[in-house]
Amino acid sequence: MRNTDLAAFSAVIIVYLVLFLATSHYPFFWDTVQLASKHASWFYQNRFRDLLLPVDFDSGHFPVLGLYKNLTGHRYLLPVYILLALTGCYCLFEITEKHMIKTVFATLMIAGLLSGNFWVYPDKISQGWDASLAYLPYPPLRKEMINYMKENSIPFSETGSGFPNLAALDYIDLNGSKESFATKNLKTNKYIFWSNIFNDFSDDEIDRLKKEWIIIIENKCMNVKVVLYKNPELSHN
Repeated sequence: MRNTDLAAFSAVIIVYLVLFLATSHYPFFWDTVQLASKHASWFYQNRFRDLLLPVDFDSGHFPVLGLYKNLTGHRYLLPVYILLALTGCYCLFEITEKHMIKTVFATLMIAGLLSGNFWVYPDKISQGWDASLAYLPYPPLRKEMINYMKENSIPFSETGSGFPNLAALDYIDLNGSKESFATKNLKTNKYIFWSNIFNDFSDDEIDRLKKEWIIIIENKCMNVKVVLYKNPELSHN
């Protein structure tokens, strides 16, 4: 090991040692997002009879992410994915010197990586749309739905929606319009503009829309869909 490498390694060790000593009296010092202490207490109190956490405080992240305050979203882990992919390629290529086997491995890895852009989860499961090309059908579907609303005089102010469809139209479409959708509220909204790319609709809200509300128009493209619902309780207005 060169002196420069040894110095860099020693600096990293010293930093981690200082952090360890500074936080050794606070075992859950880093527990700001993952809430592992709450998870651990629940498992202990229930004597590990059930390995599935209650949904009300299951963060959905791997336990190690609790150590890092900001690594709680898929997009923040993209550098990790890239490093893992490169490391995997390197390790696989070191196993054999045969060109054919290397080609097969590379093809499988690339195909697996690209296939993620075609995975769309069920409506009630949140998905990282901003890290996938699966969202590409949404903008034209959204535009088509907005045109339908304008043609049928359906006011934006009475139409609830979810993120990322809540900003003024000008900020999204650059058309100068200051109109915007209302924040979803199934009790007061006369209409609901829903799409399966919206992650902020609860399971109960999705069930109510599908079972109780009236579908005015539904457009689909590949695995993306947008639906305009009408509130049955306000349909006479």
